[in-house]
Amino acid sequence: MDVIQEREHHISKGFVTLMKWIGIFMFGVSLLYLIFPFIDPPKNLLTGITIYVIGFIFFMGISIYCFYYIINKDRYSIRVTAAGLSSLGKSRTDVELRWEEISAVKERRYLQRLDVYGHNGRTILGVEYQLDDFELLRRLILSKASANSLIHLPFARSKHWVFHVYSMAFLGGVIYGGYYFYYIDREVWLVIGMAVFFGMLLAEYFRQVVELRVTAFDVFLRYPLNNKRIKWSEISDIQVLDEFVQGSRIPGVLIQLKDGTERKVKNMGVDAAYLFQILTHARERYGVHSS
Repeated sequence: MDVIQEREHHISKGFVTLMKWIGIFMFGVSLLYLIFPFIDPPKNLLTGITIYVIGFIFFMGISIYCFYYIINKDRYSIRVTAAGLSSLGKSRTDVELRWEEISAVKERRYLQRLDVYGHNGRTILGVEYQLDDFELLRRLILSKASANSLIHLPFARSKHWVFHVYSMAFLGGVIYGGYYFYYIDREVWLVIGMAVFFGMLLAEYFRQVVELRVTAFDVFLRYPLNNKRIKWSEISDIQVLDEFVQGSRIPGVLIQLKDGTERKVKNMGVDAAYLFQILTHARERYGVHSS
């Protein structure tokens, strides 16, 4: 059994600095909405004042939230001990959630946090993605949750048909754009750019796992053009992989193989945290028996 070292995870300094500058910027914008009516009075007084008031409230609200978050950042801090997890925003001594009490972990993608559940099915702790060393903390929590969870195999997931329709529609739009630039505008360089963009999108589509099946014998991955069956004995490690899109952390699962290759699984209609638990549990249980 690995020894868990006692440590604390706080909101990262970089994120606090980002929130500070956003707060200052939004405060400045809100002041502009406050003074504009005096600099350039609107022709329609009622409509103009309404727009300025709404703008002032909106941007000032964002600014207030940013500074409120900074002032109360310690409430999101997490303390890790050999016994379990606790929130520094509440008690520095009482363990709020023991390791053996963790029953599930759920991603909150839009809130950018992990919710950790106890045996009663209620959220006990919220773990912010913005904590320092978040990846280390998440892996520890997920490993404990995997040990406590009852995983039933076989497990299967596939991408929704909307994914394929959306992908084909987007690719069709790129083709139409290339047609427009060539036959109407005669912009050859734009056509070349659209062709390169189309090739990148098509390659990314073909790299996507569209179906996943987990059994006691292997992991089956289906791609648009081929399939891959991975025995448990061929896997060297399983990790939660993050992609950052417009500043948001979007988790997926990375399967590392002993031959040095990797397989990424994401957007399968199931939490990456839960999928990680299933794969980790199955590998620990069946990996030594596969060949």
